[in-house]
Amino acid sequence: MKALCLLTSTVALLASYSWADTPLDFAQDAEGSWTTVEQSSDPAYDWVESEMRRIWPDRDDGVWLYQENAIIGSNADNVLDGDPKSQPYFQVVVHVRDLGDGELHTTTYRLSDRAAAKGAYATGSFEDTWLGEIACMGHMRRIGVGFWSGEAVCPNSYKGGVKVVSRSVRSPNTSVNWDRGFDVDGNHIWGPAKGGYIFKRKSGEQE
Repeated sequence: MKALCLLTSTVALLASYSWADTPLDFAQDAEGSWTTVEQSSDPAYDWVESEMRRIWPDRDDGVWLYQENAIIGSNADNVLDGDPKSQPYFQVVVHVRDLGDGELHTTTYRLSDRAAAKGAYATGSFEDTWLGEIACMGHMRRIGVGFWSGEAVCPNSYKGGVKVVSRSVRSPNTSVNWDRGFDVDGNHIWGPAKGGYIFKRKSGEQE
């Protein structure tokens, strides 16, 4: 009976929840500093830090986010020399549009000037001339308040591949991202084989 009451309450909550600001809700859940330091105790995964910041808040064509990732080390005891955060390996802009009923369309852009954009997450200031070509399109859907699931399959020639398959699950304080590259014969040629990178929201940023 208790389980039934809990389920009924949850369904009622989701049914009454306003979806009008879905892209803004996603941005709020995605923004911040994220780290895989805990997972990097497994030698199959590097210690990666990811920064996500909303840009162009005055635009009315959806929500725009800037993402920058850097490898800090192979694990917490083996940090790269210098300032790893100043050498990001991944910089993109993500455009999020509302499709209704908790469904989002995502467009990921490469940058035309990665050097100029580096560190833009710290200020949120981003020049439109830094926006490059479209790299990928996909979908993200709300599966609960603060919880999201997404997927995309896009052309990608990295390491001789022909496509990248991306899967993601996001909760208020954890984000799992699993990108894998495949060749023309369907062989897996890059990306972790056994599961995605697990990013935890850095201490002090809990929603």
